[in-house]
Amino acid sequence: MISTDILTLTAHLPSRHLAADEVVYREGDALTTVLVLVEGQLEVERGGVVINRHGMPGSVVGEVSALLQQPRAGTVTAIVPSVIRDIHAPDDFFAENPGVAVRSHASSPAVCIGSRHM
Repeated sequence: MISTDILTLTAHLPSRHLAADEVVYREGDALTTVLVLVEGQLEVERGGVVINRHGMPGSVVGEVSALLQQPRAGTVTAIVPSVIRDIHAPDDFFAENPGVAVRSHASSPAVCIGSRHM
């Protein structure tokens, strides 16, 4: 299962504790990190509309923008107290763990708000 894999592979990274309503990054930011949710819930908003929620430990957030070196496509906010890990060199991480990259994109554990999949 991808969530267990990513949590195990990132266990050596420091955890960052977020307060409820704390913004991790904003739409348009030029950050290159990828977030891994350890616990809690993150919400992704684009243009003022919630487009995604991540609540499963091991959810990967921001991988597309980071890997394509594009500005952030949405604002990510912790909607409850949450714990995340930052992957600061995603190109290297996914190159060293190619199976994780493929599975994280193909079977994201995120809840898709717009399409009503839960």
